[in-house]
Amino acid sequence: MGAAAGAAAGYFFARKQLEAKYEALYEAEVTTSKTLTSMFQKTAEYASPVTAAAALGVAPPEGLGNAEVAGRLVQSLGYRGKDSVGPDALTRNRKRPYLLRADEYFESDNNFDQITLTYYRGDDSLADEADQLVEDVDAVVGKANLDCFGQISGDPNIVYVRNEKLRADYEIILDHRTYKELVTGLE
Repeated sequence: MGAAAGAAAGYFFARKQLEAKYEALYEAEVTTSKTLTSMFQKTAEYASPVTAAAALGVAPPEGLGNAEVAGRLVQSLGYRGKDSVGPDALTRNRKRPYLLRADEYFESDNNFDQITLTYYRGDDSLADEADQLVEDVDAVVGKANLDCFGQISGDPNIVYVRNEKLRADYEIILDHRTYKELVTGLE
């Protein structure tokens, strides 16, 4: 009987100690969260990303605020601007291959084949998983769609295309090298 009373007393003592400890930790987290939230919501106080970084006590990335640097970054990610995209690349004409979002590709329930291709930008070649060149690129994935990497896929090195005539969805991976040097080994 004494052992049971001792165990019960130990339980209640430990519980009270742990409740106090975790209540203090909880309060500290809430305070920190409120402080950070209020800092990020003070957008009117920051004239630019540089002043916001300074106010938050972090070093801004080199070139931040420089439009030329930002433009080079965007181009290096493969986006060439809306003027470089053909008009049917951004429409859903079911008679031609059209772009898909990543979620549409991965959650597809239409029983289309899902095929991965690689686009070698260096020599403008498109190859399948067996490294065989795709002969009629325009009929299979739409040539204009190869200018749309990252535009709706969420990844600058991927574009998803659906071809309803062929009942296929394509995941096209961008490779900046050439097909000739990579697959055949020739330069």
